[in-house]
Amino acid sequence: IMTEVLEHCYEPIEVIKECYRVITKGGLLILSTRFVYPVHKGPSDYYRFTEECLKRLLADFSSVQIIPLGHRLGVIMDLISENIPVLRIPARLTTYISTRSKKCPCGWLVQAVK
Repeated sequence: IMTEVLEHCYEPIEVIKECYRVITKGGLLILSTRFVYPVHKGPSDYYRFTEECLKRLLADFSSVQIIPLGHRLGVIMDLISENIPVLRIPARLTTYISTRSKKCPCGWLVQAVK
């Protein structure tokens, strides 16, 4: 399980290779990562991954499922609330009032089987 880590790894390809190496055949990698989201925990916030990039990074796995997290309204609220703390709670609530968006997600949830 790797949640909100990949965007902080300077060499994400090497991290995924190591995950593949240590996972047994039929084993599962579950990860989440940010996409349209403010820079956080700087200066070590290096990357944002598209769905296509994640597919390519995980190409050695036998099965990969990529689920978008969030939607346009959530992205807008996340970006605005970064500098306006009073908006952070409403920003979190937007997660529950709209469908997920592949075009403009806040991030991704990934399940990959070796």
